[in-house]
Amino acid sequence: MLNFNLTDEQLEIQKQSREFALKELLPLAWYYDEKNETPLFVLKKAFEAGMMNTDIPKKYGGKGYGVLENVIMTEEIAAR
Repeated sequence: MLNFNLTDEQLEIQKQSREFALKELLPLAWYYDEKNETPLFVLKKAFEAGMMNTDIPKKYGGKGYGVLENVIMTEEIAAR
């Protein structure tokens, strides 16, 4: 039988992504959307939070996440 439940690690990724989106992105989204600008300081915060380039293999210093983990992060950020 297939198991579609998220692992504990995936649930933590989901939680961290949701918190980041609510704290860092949501308050600024409309402002920068209206200005049609990309807030580079927010991208830097996302990088520092470990939410960028996550598919880089662990042996090269990345997190080694797969497609599902990246989809979880994208869904949480896009939903906010």
